[in-house]
Amino acid sequence: LLLIAQLAWEAQRDLSHSVIAVTMAAASLYALLRWLERPSTGAYLLVGLVFGLGLLSKYNYVLFGASALLVLLSTARGHMLLFDWRILLSLLVTAVVILPHLLWLLTDRELATGALHKLDFGQRGWPFSGIGSLALAVLDFLAPWWLVMLLIFRRDFVRALGGSSCGDADFSLRRYLLFLFGLLLALALLGASHFKARWMLPLLLVVPLYVVAALDARALSRKRVRFYAAACLAAAVLVLSTTAWRLYDWPIPAGRSALAEAHDKVAADAVEQGFRRGAIVAEPESLRLAGNLRLRFPDSLTLVAGVNPHAPVCTAGRDLLVAWDGDRQMEMPGLLRTLLVEELGLDPGEIDAAFWTQTEPRVPRGKPGVLVIPGSLDLECGS
Repeated sequence: LLLIAQLAWEAQRDLSHSVIAVTMAAASLYALLRWLERPSTGAYLLVGLVFGLGLLSKYNYVLFGASALLVLLSTARGHMLLFDWRILLSLLVTAVVILPHLLWLLTDRELATGALHKLDFGQRGWPFSGIGSLALAVLDFLAPWWLVMLLIFRRDFVRALGGSSCGDADFSLRRYLLFLFGLLLALALLGASHFKARWMLPLLLVVPLYVVAALDARALSRKRVRFYAAACLAAAVLVLSTTAWRLYDWPIPAGRSALAEAHDKVAADAVEQGFRRGAIVAEPESLRLAGNLRLRFPDSLTLVAGVNPHAPVCTAGRDLLVAWDGDRQMEMPGLLRTLLVEELGLDPGEIDAAFWTQTEPRVPRGKPGVLVIPGSLDLECGS
């Protein structure tokens, strides 16, 4: 797993709930194998618990659960255990775990389903764009692991990809992957035209285990194993050293760490520009910046464009602080401008005047964009 960049590197740099989803996928696989081996009442309860937590971790865990269910239904033992009365205990535990989230879904469907637009349903040359995007996401997720395996094990690696004698007899990893790719392909054919590598995290976690289990014993020579272990060690050293390097504000291709961002200075600059308390408005890509500013201005409310579903209630005469990622865009994003005008009732001319006065005239690339308009909020906030 050290050779899968999405786990070894991206999990250190950026990911949050994807890491939880991976943990729950691994725990679910362990719970399933233990349940198949010893189907006690406790094992049924554990399966219900881990699957409930998995559903809470990230929505794409549903594909993991569905693929695992199809594998179990396709085997005699899995079919027998699924139709045991104790499966009702598993369902009850899962229901108790996810019930609060389901109640929230019923009250905030628009916010809960807002991320579906990332799949770009029916856009960009469907269905070929979806199938191509899916293939690239899978290759990207497994890189550079599959390249290292191909260089070291060569034909044995290619043969192992089509191996059938891997995984427990009652839970075939090969069958799991076939069902999974079938579901992903169905998504692409139904209109999904965009897939990201990190979305594969909880789904393809078992691929290295599948391949290693399918390798012929003669392919695992001492020389090859040593080369593979050296590649894993080199990846670990590279990730750790780069992570430590990013703590300093030095220009490197990976960018600087979140721990190196000077949020105290951003807050001090905002105070200098006249912000005391009021509303902090940010774009979805600047959640970390908005959260850190909220900690430094505890009497203020925080709004994220496209996330907060309802117009806020403001206090008349309070200040406005607008924040965005200056590394991505030097000028204020249009999404923020729309929120300021339509939701908060600001005059576009007032926004432009404040922007050109305070940013001199644009935000330097690499620094957070911050715009302060003191005393600009009214009681209705434009609603």
